[in-house]
Amino acid sequence: MAERLLDTDDSITVLGLQCPNCGEVVISLYRHDFRQCGCGETFIDGGFDYMRCGAKDIKNIKNVTVRISRDCLRYKKPKE
Repeated sequence: MAERLLDTDDSITVLGLQCPNCGEVVISLYRHDFRQCGCGETFIDGGFDYMRCGAKDIKNIKNVTVRISRDCLRYKKPKE
């Protein structure tokens, strides 16, 4: 499960993954929010409900914590 840490200011800390190839950090903010890095090496899914992640070489992915504004959580899911 993705971990969500509440902070004292108007931000929230979430767990994400950093791609070993392109260095991009990917985070998932809601259930079934599949996100992939630009090069396609690393992905994350599940938001705060669960954490599913992977990579072509799973040994190389790096867990990171990302601090974001709570306003970022108040967006509508893009239409597919």
